[in-house]
Amino acid sequence: MKRGIGLETLRFIGFAGGKYVLTTYNLPPQYLTLKKEFEFYKNLPTIKLYENKLFIERAFFVNTVVVLSSEKIVEQMFQKDFNPNKTVILEEPPFKNYYAGKGFADIKKYSEKEIEIEATSSNGGFLVLTDTFYPGWSVFVDGEKSKICRANYIFRAVEIPKGNHIVRFEYKPIFYAAGKIVSVISVFCLIFYFLFGRIKKYELK
Repeated sequence: MKRGIGLETLRFIGFAGGKYVLTTYNLPPQYLTLKKEFEFYKNLPTIKLYENKLFIERAFFVNTVVVLSSEKIVEQMFQKDFNPNKTVILEEPPFKNYYAGKGFADIKKYSEKEIEIEATSSNGGFLVLTDTFYPGWSVFVDGEKSKICRANYIFRAVEIPKGNHIVRFEYKPIFYAAGKIVSVISVFCLIFYFLFGRIKKYELK
């Protein structure tokens, strides 16, 4: 890793879930915290373990929203004054304005096709999930279907009211649903063919 590591690189690493940086260089403490130094072999530089201050959790709660066009989102994400742990950037305005308050998110279940998160907030806001915004995902808040917003250009966000809620993401791609419909139609066709064939057979006797 080069000495010139800066905000853009560390923020990108943070978005990708990188909480730690391993290097032999002395890096500036503005965005990093030195956690440990250790030596593998004599006469070689020591290895330094830094904690990335720009790391963001996979799921977290925010109640500050910025609405921008898709062309300006990436530029805003890498501004020094942008804090993704406190602010989410959307392409469409939320249903309501939210006031400062506390909140947290706790992942209870995580798999390829289902994610369940317990989200709590004092005044309402957005649950942000740093998984890719991708077609085929649906979201349910306390069992009721809700809307997945594209957050920070590539992630997902769900608007939630104040209080404690269970947010469940389900992955059911379009081709999967289409396959189920075709399967059901095929079954009905087979049943119809079987019954119609038997009726015709009796009529011929």
